[in-house]
Amino acid sequence: MRDAKRGSHPSSRPTAIRRIANGETVLPTVSRSEFEAAVARLTDTDLPIFAMLLDGAPVPAIAEGLRTDEREAAHRAQKIVARLRPRLDRQLPGVH
Repeated sequence: MRDAKRGSHPSSRPTAIRRIANGETVLPTVSRSEFEAAVARLTDTDLPIFAMLLDGAPVPAIAEGLRTDEREAAHRAQKIVARLRPRLDRQLPGVH
């Protein structure tokens, strides 16, 4: 049985919570079309950072890969995450 409001199986939530509490990263499965739509929203300069984020690279590794300081790497990573984060107004019909 799927939770219609949240779109996930109810029994998977406690498992996800336990995994997160144990320090694991829990990400939902993303379809190819969803992935392609996300990539289309990024610039060419965002793509290497996006790839490193998907690989679980920490900010110091991203900074090293970009040959920049950690502050700049963190800022750019946060901008990418913000750009890809679902927005409430896009999900609810009639909300502008």
